[in-house]
Amino acid sequence: MTAVPSARVVRSRIRGWTRARRPIDIGAVLAVWGLPVFVATGLLWHLLGRFEPNRAESGNPLAGLLLEVDSLFASGLAIAACGLVMAAVRAVGPVVVDSAEQFWIHSTPLDRSGVLAPRYWASTACGGALGVLIARVATLFGTTAHSWWWFAGMGAAIGASVVGSAVLAQTSRFWEGWYRTFSLGLVCIGVVLCSVSAVHAPVLPAPSIGWPSAVALVFGVAIVWVGRSRVHRLNRSALERGSGLVTSLSVAIATMDTSFVSSRMDSRTWRRVGLVRSRSFSGSRRRMFVDADARRVLRDRRAVRTLVSVVIAVYLCAAVFALPLRPVALLLACCVVGTVCGHGLRDIYSSSAFRAALGGSDRSLRAAHLVVPAVGILVVFGACLPVVFGASLWALLPTPFVALAALYRSASRPPLEYGGLILETPMGQVPVDMLRQLFRGSLVVFACAVVQIAVGIG
Repeated sequence: MTAVPSARVVRSRIRGWTRARRPIDIGAVLAVWGLPVFVATGLLWHLLGRFEPNRAESGNPLAGLLLEVDSLFASGLAIAACGLVMAAVRAVGPVVVDSAEQFWIHSTPLDRSGVLAPRYWASTACGGALGVLIARVATLFGTTAHSWWWFAGMGAAIGASVVGSAVLAQTSRFWEGWYRTFSLGLVCIGVVLCSVSAVHAPVLPAPSIGWPSAVALVFGVAIVWVGRSRVHRLNRSALERGSGLVTSLSVAIATMDTSFVSSRMDSRTWRRVGLVRSRSFSGSRRRMFVDADARRVLRDRRAVRTLVSVVIAVYLCAAVFALPLRPVALLLACCVVGTVCGHGLRDIYSSSAFRAALGGSDRSLRAAHLVVPAVGILVVFGACLPVVFGASLWALLPTPFVALAALYRSASRPPLEYGGLILETPMGQVPVDMLRQLFRGSLVVFACAVVQIAVGIG
C-alpha cells in the first residue's frame, strides 16, 4: 500500500518544479515590486493616520467639501461594505486552484487539508487587512470617542471571519445560500442605517467599544478555526468555482486589459440566466435592434440592480459630500450605468464580422445600440436631480452627454497595441502609449469632473 505524502513534501516538490521552470531573481522582484509596495504602504499609512476630512483647519483642502456625519451613518457604511466584501469573497472562492494544479496535484492521494492550508491562511490575512481598512474609513467619516485601533481590531476579526465562513459556503450549497442571503441582508441593513442617519440624524451616546471588540475577536477566532477544519471538504468543483475569475484578473493585470474580466463576468452572468423565453420582434429594423438590446439589459439582473444601487449611492453621498462635489458623484453614477447598459455597443465595435452579419451601415448599428445606454443614463440623471438641486447648471447639464461620450469612446477603442512610447523613469518604465489607450474615455470623465469641481467651488 502506497503511503500518502505529507503536505510538506508536496509543497517542497511544487516549489522545486517552479524554481526549475521559472528561476526567481530576488533582486528583480524587489526592484519591480519592493519599492512601489513600500511607497504605497507608507503613503496609505500616512493618510490613514493623519487624514481627518471633518476637521476644518486652515490648509485642509477638503474643509467645507465633506460634511460631518454621525456614528450611525459610519456604522451603516461599514456594515454595507462588509456585505459587499462577502459577495466578492464568495465570487472568487476564497480557496481556489487552477485546472493544471487540480489535474496534476489534487487528483492524487494527498493531505488536501495541509496542502490548501497556506492558501486559506493567506486569504484570511487578506480578509483581516481589508477589514482594518474598512474600519479605518468608517472612523474617518464618523465621530467617535475611542481610538481607531479598537475598531481596527474589530474589523480584522470580522474580515477574517468573512473568509472562514466563505469556506463553509464553498463546501456546501446549503451554506452558500445562507451566505448569499446574509451578505445581501448586511448590505440592506447598512443602506437602511445610512438612510435613517441622513434623514433623521438621531443623537446616540458614544458606545463602549471594548466588549464588542472582545466578542468579535472570540467569534472571529472560532469561525476561522471552523473554516480551517472544513478545508479538506473542498472538492474539485468547489476549488475550480472561482478559478476562472482569478485567472482573468491575473491576466488583466499582466496585460493591462480589463476586457478579460468583463468577458468572464458576462459569461458567468449568462450561465446564471440560463434559458429564456423566446419572443419575436416587430417593427422596423432599427426598432428591432433597440428591442434586442433592451431585452439583453432587462434579462441581466445585475444591470437592474446596478441602476438601483447607483441611485441609492448618490443619495447617500449627499450626506457626506457638500454641494460642489455632488455633480461629480452624479457623473460617476451615470458612467457606471452607461457601462453596464452598453454591452451591446461594445459587442458591435468588437467584431467586424458581427456587424457584417447584422447588415446595414455601421453608423445605423451604433446609433441603435446607443439608445438603451442613453435611456439608462437619463433615468439615473432624472432620479438624482433632487440631490444636486441648487448646483450650477453649467456643472449639471453636460453630465449625461459626457457619460454617453465616455461610453462611446471606450467602446470604440481598438485592440490594445503593446508598443509605442515608453518613458524611462527612476521608478522604472512607464508605458505612456498603453496608458493613453487604456484611459480612452476615462479622460473625458476626469476632465468634466475637474470642471465641475472648479465651477462648484468658484
